Amino acid sequence: MSSRAPIGYLAITEIPVCVNQGFIAMLAESALPALYVLNWARENMETIVASANGTTFLEISKRSFRPLLIAVPPDEVLNTFVDVATSLHRRVVSGLDENDLLCATRDRLLSALLRGHRGTQELPHD
Repeated sequence: MSSRAPIGYLAITEIPVCVNQGFIAMLAESALPALYVLNWARENMETIVASANGTTFLEISKRSFRPLLIAVPPDEVLNTFVDVATSLHRRVVSGLDENDLLCATRDRLLSALLRGHRGTQELPHD
């Protein structure tokens, strides 16, 4: 989660990443699933921002973030949430990946068309 300028951009990483002091990394998998923590943060963003301070721009420090409480549902409820949310999250990620592929294909075809290429054999492979 971005912790300043502005507070509250959220993401789940699909690959290992490093972050700087402008982010709060919530390593959720050890206690709660990442999708649960992501949705908790979305739903509690007003509380998170209310815990921030700063004169030039708001910032929430890790010291101010750590005491925020998160409701932990019973295992049965959490497991059901994870099953449903994981399926939906995979569909969203798949849709985003497909969109990226379609945009790249469109750009490649449009570029070829503007250069006068008419057949697929003539298309340059980037």
